[in-house]
Amino acid sequence: EVSGVSSIISPEEMFDSIQGLHLPRFEELPEIDLYMDQVVALMQKYLEPLLGKGSDKAITPSMINNYVKQGAVPAPVKKRYGREHIAQLIIICIFKQILPIPSIQAIMKNYLSRCTVCQMYNRFSETYELLGRQTVDRTRQRWDRIQRQGGSDDAARDDLVVQMAMSASVHKILIEAFLDRMKSDAKLEHGKPEEK
Repeated sequence: EVSGVSSIISPEEMFDSIQGLHLPRFEELPEIDLYMDQVVALMQKYLEPLLGKGSDKAITPSMINNYVKQGAVPAPVKKRYGREHIAQLIIICIFKQILPIPSIQAIMKNYLSRCTVCQMYNRFSETYELLGRQTVDRTRQRWDRIQRQGGSDDAARDDLVVQMAMSASVHKILIEAFLDRMKSDAKLEHGKPEEK
């Protein structure tokens, strides 16, 4: 390990990590409110399977403060964060890998217009685990084929990486289009003319 940089994670290790991922359900989150340093430590523990051991990429106190300032997470109560804060922070930390904070806010706002934080978060956790396992299954099959060929097929490995990046890019573009449509629909529902 080099000065604060977590060691390299192999694709096989990441497959296993995502395959065995369990995001705590709302009911499993701490019942008592936590201070900032406790929240950061807890978040790193919960997100370690996705970001790697010793990773400080998950969240920092300044990130949490920024999310509160931006309105992505409610302000703490007497400097303490409860289950609802932690649930929303987990969603933000996972989604921020591909989406800007305003898009994440829009997604959560849409959900919270029809359900509780508990319901939103539990649905998110269950769906993320399911989709993670399905994605790993498909990707692992392709990776295993490359490895059976001696792992020397750089072109096949590169194609796999590029195709995953393209898929992520297309999904991100579609997410933004759907969010724009939802924003437009919400303005029309509230009688506001659509901005051009």
